[in-house]
Amino acid sequence: MNKVCVTTKDGEELELYQISENLWCCPVCGSPELNCPPRTDEGGSFEMCSCGFEFGFDDELAASRQAVEGVANNWDRWRSMLFRKYSHQPEKINQLKSQLVKVGCDVQC
Repeated sequence: MNKVCVTTKDGEELELYQISENLWCCPVCGSPELNCPPRTDEGGSFEMCSCGFEFGFDDELAASRQAVEGVANNWDRWRSMLFRKYSHQPEKINQLKSQLVKVGCDVQC
């Protein structure tokens, strides 16, 4: 797995994880299913992960009314929603935690 760093137009530094030439991990849920980098220095890919997060929409203030300032803050916000959604499904929580640890997320819940 390769770690790739990108910088947003606002100067925010993000770490992304690439599994193979055409497979990327979702920085929200850690699932290795994205066909392109979820973000580049130019912006979001508009690819949607199975967790429901759309890069370039759900993490952009100009696109979504639910978005907050900062790309990583939006990823954290969505991740918290996933943990709440699966709070009564221990196997889903464990899978989510396992995926997130692989992409460098400090999972505390």
